[in-house]
Amino acid sequence: MRAPRESLLFLVLMTAVCLLAGLVFGIGTGVFVRPPQATATVTAAPTATDAPSPAVVVSVTPGQQKSLLLIGVTDASQPAAALEACWVITFRSGVPVYYVTAFPPSAHFDVSGLDGPHALSQIHAEDMRLQLAHNFVRDAVQTRFPAFTIEADVMLDRGDLSALVGHLGGVPLNNQTLSGPMLLQTYDAWPAANDVDRVAFQGDILNRIFALLGERQWAAADVVDFIAQMPHVSADPARVAALQAFAQDAPPVAGASLIWRVYTPDMEASSRP
Repeated sequence: MRAPRESLLFLVLMTAVCLLAGLVFGIGTGVFVRPPQATATVTAAPTATDAPSPAVVVSVTPGQQKSLLLIGVTDASQPAAALEACWVITFRSGVPVYYVTAFPPSAHFDVSGLDGPHALSQIHAEDMRLQLAHNFVRDAVQTRFPAFTIEADVMLDRGDLSALVGHLGGVPLNNQTLSGPMLLQTYDAWPAANDVDRVAFQGDILNRIFALLGERQWAAADVVDFIAQMPHVSADPARVAALQAFAQDAPPVAGASLIWRVYTPDMEASSRP
């Protein structure tokens, strides 16, 4: 007969072996301990009330970030059209927020292929002179924001903006509704050299147009369709296809927020909306 101490030691060892075996089996099968099953209990049906049922909360996993480079010029039909606006519009599918980062034409950048720092307006002029689409401007933006995933780029001019404003029925500003030409006249009241105030005015107008788009239940795809029928855009099927791909999975404009930011040199190079 084993001594009591030896029997106790043997019992402890056997228990440990059994527990270890159970743990290994559980890992292998993916099942450890099945939780106790709830026992059905017959109860009286609750009295109906007028109180609404709790709202269902749907968890949305943010999708891929997409960005559009928008170049605003004086007249897209002119090869030497001057730069007036440069925006990067960004969203994530499933997230009802649009970010717009505006780059003033006077902002300076170092771009590979150009000697020394240049103002963005000069960089755009080189793109036009060399017929490089918007390659230098895109490179300038991504030197500071390499995290932007630019899916497409498009150039719009003053006439395009005026047409959109007219299609929306005008933009409310200072207790009046401005037509496209009236809006451009108000914009021109700011001197071209004062692009800080001009960019601030662009942000104000964009917020008002964004609100109008939401009120009229426009989607990002509707805006792309409107842009795609403009002659200088429709003439480039590849650009139209890229714009349509950008608009896919875009959050609805109605109910979404617009966050406007203006580029300053102290922004981090890895910034991401």
